[in-house]
Amino acid sequence: MKILFKNIIENNSGISATNQSLNYPVGNIAHPFLKKRFKSTGTASLIIIDFDTDQCVSCFFWGYHSMTSFDVEFKNSVGTVLHTLNITTTPNTQVDSTYFPKIETVRSIEITINASTGVYLGGIGAGCCFMMPNFISEYKKGNQDSSFDVESNDGQSLQNYSKPKRVYGLNFGALNDETTDLINDEYITVGTGKPLYIDIFENLHTKESPIYAKILTALNFNKNKLSDTFALQIREAR
Repeated sequence: MKILFKNIIENNSGISATNQSLNYPVGNIAHPFLKKRFKSTGTASLIIIDFDTDQCVSCFFWGYHSMTSFDVEFKNSVGTVLHTLNITTTPNTQVDSTYFPKIETVRSIEITINASTGVYLGGIGAGCCFMMPNFISEYKKGNQDSSFDVESNDGQSLQNYSKPKRVYGLNFGALNDETTDLINDEYITVGTGKPLYIDIFENLHTKESPIYAKILTALNFNKNKLSDTFALQIREAR
């Protein structure tokens, strides 16, 4: 399981793009709302993200998009390409991700995106993912449904539908103090309520796809002389 606690795309003013729509600017890819998307006026665009200091990157997330393929180049301060990604994908409202060995001197990310119709992209996540310990094999998966309906005396119903959001409950056990201290150090940088890119099964997306979600309740660790345990509750945030 991997969590991107620090997304280096956020709060970055050094983002530009070719063919961007005035109504859907490229800065939207750094917005905390995944569905607040960037749109291109054509079927292709080049997005460039610059950084003032060296950045650590080991993962790349993308979601809510119309892309059929995209290429990513990670460059250092003198423009040398440190790593490339060549991704074939399908338009999707869900999140996907890829991982690679850690790079610590990234100064720019260049993304060339293509689509069969108009290009749009909701969000990007990049940075050094935190590797969580294995959770206990049994976990909870459910939905939070915000739909509601108005019903007449005869049982006739008018529904206001809202797509249910995925909810997960994960339990972790048999952990030492060093591991839980590292997890807590990451958690206290974001707290509850902040949307994060999370990959429950990073090597098995057919089991559970990555998710853009927020931590619902504060992390509290149950400790004894031998090991620590804690529970993690997350809910999709689109």
